[in-house]
Amino acid sequence: MKSLAIIAIFLLTIVLSISGSASMFEFWKHADIPGIEEKPPKIVTWSNSKTNDDALTFSVNTGDIVRFNVTSDQPITAWLWIMNGHSSKVNSETQTYSFDDQGMHSVSVNGSNINGHTQTLTWHISVQDKNPEKKRATILSWYPQVIDTIYIDNTQSRSIEYSVTMSRGMMMNSWTLDGSPVVGVTSGNTSSYTQIWDGKNTGLHTMIFKGSDSDSQIEFRWYVNVNNIEGNGGSIFDILDNGLEDHITEIRIRLFEYHVSKNEDTEELIAKKLESMKEDMNRLQTTLDSLRLEFEAGNITVEEYAAALKQAQRDAKNYNKFAKEIAIFSKEKLGNDNLSREFENISGIDDLDKMSAISTRKEEVKYDQPEIEKNEN
Repeated sequence: MKSLAIIAIFLLTIVLSISGSASMFEFWKHADIPGIEEKPPKIVTWSNSKTNDDALTFSVNTGDIVRFNVTSDQPITAWLWIMNGHSSKVNSETQTYSFDDQGMHSVSVNGSNINGHTQTLTWHISVQDKNPEKKRATILSWYPQVIDTIYIDNTQSRSIEYSVTMSRGMMMNSWTLDGSPVVGVTSGNTSSYTQIWDGKNTGLHTMIFKGSDSDSQIEFRWYVNVNNIEGNGGSIFDILDNGLEDHITEIRIRLFEYHVSKNEDTEELIAKKLESMKEDMNRLQTTLDSLRLEFEAGNITVEEYAAALKQAQRDAKNYNKFAKEIAIFSKEKLGNDNLSREFENISGIDDLDKMSAISTRKEEVKYDQPEIEKNEN
């Protein structure tokens, strides 16, 4: 039937060309003759091997291979397949792609013949990790430092907030002080507990935070040494060490003042001492920063880190005492208010927190140290 129609059109064209009947030609040109296609082709069905239906949006895992298939209402001479903007040379109703990278991907196809182009059909594919690693929660920051030395007397107490900020909130959060549960507060991914230390608490204590969820277990410990400066609180070794270092610092102060009083260039000597103390404190902070990084990397133990912090606390305390005495000496003996203020600024740095030596609040850290079952000292 189709071949007969083509022959008829051919003969009619010859006749019309001879007779010059343009109007008759236009009539036959637009006549609806069976078998003659002039409309553009159209994709009428499609599917994919992942969902086995006509879904245009679906998800796969990394490494999955998906076969795409389309059919048209007319024979197609050229198929064009495009994945993420890159065309394929495969000229077929069927195309296969492998998805190796996570994220959103697209696959498009259209066809063409002498009558024109089909519509463009596009699949949107979300590629997910086939074996996602469980990401362990980490500690981002903590406060105060691991070794916390507190000085009180019989008339005063100190309120200290211990806090841990994690990479995500935990389902379970718990606090214990010397093995006994205490009630903490959790807000978002930060958990905290406030302890009031007074004369009844002298000695060594262990503060422990534990957090857990389905993927992670977190633990952090503080070793707290509460010293009663009016009594005999704390370890006997700490008392002896502190007493000896206080005595040595007192001797250094008196020797320096004597040396200055006997020298004509008194202000120059004090100015040099000021710069020397600043350099020493910078070195102390640098050393503590390096120790903290070593501790976070797991290169040194909690005991080694704790011992370093303990000595640093003593050094900071001695710098404070020395600076206070020289500030008074500079003002009262020398009448130099500028030098006195400089030393007062140093004397205001009376602990490691103010020195920002343990500045964990500004940096992400990971804590994965073994549990320590006995206290330092």
